[in-house]
Amino acid sequence: MYLYVHASKELDDLPEELLRLVRQLTHVMELELNEQQKLARVNVNDVISELEAKGYFIQMPPDGLRPEMYSGD
Repeated sequence: MYLYVHASKELDDLPEELLRLVRQLTHVMELELNEQQKLARVNVNDVISELEAKGYFIQMPPDGLRPEMYSGD
């Protein structure tokens, strides 16, 4: 799962229920999104829209993902 957080938000700004759901977060990267970009598994316009509306966007793994296939560090 990926949790995109708007640059203007702190983790403390996120809903408590969401923080309980995701538990421990690890910062992976910072992205500067624009409408011309492409993301691998989600529509960038959906991400931008949710970031502007709620301050965050959750990207869930695709259906059928087999965790045992992805055991890298």
